[in-house]
Amino acid sequence: MSARHGTAAWLVRQCRGLLAPLAAATAFGVLNAATGVVVLLAAAGALLAVLGGGSPVPALIAIVAASLVKAGARYLEQYLGHRVAFSALARLRVLFFRALTPQSPAIAASARSGELSGIATRDIDRVEVFFAHTLPPAVIAVVVPLGAVAGTALALSPLLALPLLIAWLLVVAVIPWLGARRTAADTAALAERTGALAQRLGEQLQGAREIQAAGAEDAEAGRLASLADSAADSDRAIAARRAIRGAGVEAVQLSGHLAVVALGIAAGIDGASVFLALAVSLGVARPSRAVDGFAADLSASLAAAARLRTAMERPPAVTDARPEAAREHADTPIPTRTPTQTRERAPLVTVDGASLVLDGRPILDAVAWELPRGGRHAVVGASGSGKSSLLALLLRVYDPATGRILLDGEDLRELPLAGLRRRIALTGQRPDIFSGTLREALRLRSPDADDEALLAALRVAVLDDWLASQPQGLDTPIRQGGRTLSGGQRQRLALARSVVEAPELLVLDESTGQLDDATETELRRRLQRWAEAESVTVLEVTHRIERVLDADGVLVLDAGRVVEHGDPAVLAAGDGPFARLLSRRMG
Repeated sequence: MSARHGTAAWLVRQCRGLLAPLAAATAFGVLNAATGVVVLLAAAGALLAVLGGGSPVPALIAIVAASLVKAGARYLEQYLGHRVAFSALARLRVLFFRALTPQSPAIAASARSGELSGIATRDIDRVEVFFAHTLPPAVIAVVVPLGAVAGTALALSPLLALPLLIAWLLVVAVIPWLGARRTAADTAALAERTGALAQRLGEQLQGAREIQAAGAEDAEAGRLASLADSAADSDRAIAARRAIRGAGVEAVQLSGHLAVVALGIAAGIDGASVFLALAVSLGVARPSRAVDGFAADLSASLAAAARLRTAMERPPAVTDARPEAAREHADTPIPTRTPTQTRERAPLVTVDGASLVLDGRPILDAVAWELPRGGRHAVVGASGSGKSSLLALLLRVYDPATGRILLDGEDLRELPLAGLRRRIALTGQRPDIFSGTLREALRLRSPDADDEALLAALRVAVLDDWLASQPQGLDTPIRQGGRTLSGGQRQRLALARSVVEAPELLVLDESTGQLDDATETELRRRLQRWAEAESVTVLEVTHRIERVLDADGVLVLDAGRVVEHGDPAVLAAGDGPFARLLSRRMG
C-alpha cells in the first residue's frame, strides 16, 4: 500500500463513526447528478416534441419533477457532506490533543509550537476536502457517467455511447493523474514551507520588542520574504499543472461533444437520437470534470493528513503502564492527610541512582536522594546543573535511563500518570494561563472546586486584596496568557491553582522570581502555614539560595551530580558547594 493510500485509510479509521452519513451524502450526490442529466434529456425531449408538432407538456412536467428532486438531493448532499466534514475536523482536533497529551511536556523540547498550532488549525482544516470534496465526487464521477453511457448504448445507439466512454476515461482516469507524483511532492513541500513560514512569523510576533530593540526589522523581514517566496514557488508549480490539466479536460470534453454529433451524422443515426446523446454528453461533463478538481485538492489534503498522522503517532517520552487505572484514579479524590499520618510514612520521594540521557548526552548521573515527607525543601545549583532535569524525572516527563524514582515506595513507572500528576503539582516561572474567567483559571486542576476553596487559595497566594478590587470577583475575565495580569500576578495565580487541589507534593520552580520582597515574604509565610495545615510537602527549585536558608533540607547539584545535601543553615556555615554558591550569590 502506498503512503497516500495508507494515509487515506488512516483518516477513514479515525472517523469510522461518520461513514454512514458520508454514504448517505454520496447517495444523494449521485441522485443530484443523475437528475441533472434527466433535466437536460427532458429539455431536449421538449424541444424535439415542439419541432415534431407534438406536446411538450410531459417533458416539461418531467423537467419540473426532476428539478425538485435535484434541489432536494443537492441540499441533502451538501448538508450531510459538510456535516460529516466538520464533525471529522472536530473529532480530529480532539484526537490530536489527546495524542499530544502523553507527549507533553517533553514534546515542547523537540517540536515547534508554531508547527503544532499549524497542524491543529491549517492542516486539519485541509482534511475537510477529503471528506466533503473527495469521496462523494469520486463515486459520483464513476456511477453517473457509466450509468449514462450504458443507458445511451441501450436506449439510443452503442456507437453514440462510444465517444462518451472514451471522453470519460480520459477525463477521469488519465488527465487528473498526469504529473500526480510531482504534484504530491510539491504539495508536501508547500505544506512544510507554509509551516516554516507560520513558525517564523509567530516567533517574530512574540519577539517583536527584541527585534525592534536590535534594529533587526529589515533582516527579519528579509527572512520572512525568503520563506514566503519559497512557499509561493511550490504554489505556482501546483497551480500551473492544475491549469494545464484543466485545459486538457475542457478540450477532451468539447471533442467528445463534437464526436457524438459527427459519429451520429456519419453513421446515419436519426437526428433525435443524436440530439439526446448530445444532451447526455453535456449532462455528464460536470460530474466527470470534478475528478480533476478533487485530485489536485486531494494531494494537499493527504499531505496535511500525513503531517497530522506523524505528529499524533510520535511515540511519547513515557508510557502509562495502567491507562485504565489512570482514568479510575482521575475520578478518585485525593485522601485527606493528617500531620501524624504523613510524618510516619517518610520518605515521600526516593531518587535511587537515577540517570538521564537526552539525545545521547548525559544530563543526570546516578542521582541518589531522599525527600522527607512534610516541610519545605529545596534543590539548588548553578545554571545547567540539572535542577530542571531532576524535576522532569520527578514529574515523569522522562523516565530515568538507569535507576528509579519512588513515590511512597512505588516506582513512578508503575503509577497511573493521571494519578501521579494529581499528587504532584508544579508551579513554574512562566506559567500558562488560559483565557476565560478567574474562576475557570483556578479550576484547571480541580473543576469541581467550590468558590470557598477558590477564595481560600487566592488568600494563600496573596491575591485576596487584588480580588477585592475587581468588580466582577471570580468572574473577572482573564485574557489568553494572562496578559491582563502582571508577571507576579500570573505566578501567584498559578500557585493558587495548585493550592486549590492541595497535592501531596507542591513543586515551586523559580515561581516567585517576579515578586517584590514584601509580597514574596508574605507569600512564603502564608504558603508555609497552608502547607502545614494540609500536610503538603513543598519542594522549591531556585537559584536564589538566600531564600532557602530556612528550609528543612537542601540538595545541591552540579553537572548532573549530587555534590551536597543537608540542613542549609549547617551547609552555609561550612566551606562546601552550598556555601560557595551562597558566597557568590551574596558577593
